[in-house]
Amino acid sequence: MTAWGGPGQGTVNDLPGNQWRSYLNTADHPEYPSGSATFCAAHAQAARRFLGTDNVQLFFPVAAGSSRIEPGITPATNLLLSWTTWTDFARDCGMSRLWGGVHFKASITNGAAFGGQFGDMAYEFVQRHINGQS
Repeated sequence: MTAWGGPGQGTVNDLPGNQWRSYLNTADHPEYPSGSATFCAAHAQAARRFLGTDNVQLFFPVAAGSSRIEPGITPATNLLLSWTTWTDFARDCGMSRLWGGVHFKASITNGAAFGGQFGDMAYEFVQRHINGQS
């Protein structure tokens, strides 16, 4: 298979299946749904509701060599991650679990669907307290 070969190895084209490992450590819990994707989507939905817009200016600088998995190696250069909508942020945040080898895509898609609902509930909960309806 073509996959990450381990620290400092980059992408390997002919990796035997029994040598595959995820880029990120995987937790000892069920695969489905992705809790991380759920949280990402909930955060984005609550923010959209509170701010009244999907637009945002989020920037996250990543220093060269700052990886916890491959310190001193990745990223090769300084990066600036950025998002202009909460929708894009939630998508990338959830998909990072696929890219890191932690979840399958269906787990992310379904987790994100739950997250939107939880974001709405969080917004409504806070609004009830703001309006004295706790």
